[in-house]
Amino acid sequence: MDITNISDEDLFSDEYLKKLMEKYKEKQERYNQIFNECAVRNQKILLNIHIEQIRRWSNARMDISND
Repeated sequence: MDITNISDEDLFSDEYLKKLMEKYKEKQERYNQIFNECAVRNQKILLNIHIEQIRRWSNARMDISND
């Protein structure tokens, strides 16, 4: 059954609703995957920023202690 060309009588059939739910589930899984990939990327970016801040703070402390 093609879910884009559906007759009025098939619109509320169990088969149509099942196919619609399958499509929804596929899309939802893909969106979740994209969201998780973005979350991991953002965590890596934040971690790198934090590491850089620690390096700068450490270098500034070493400069102060050498004076």
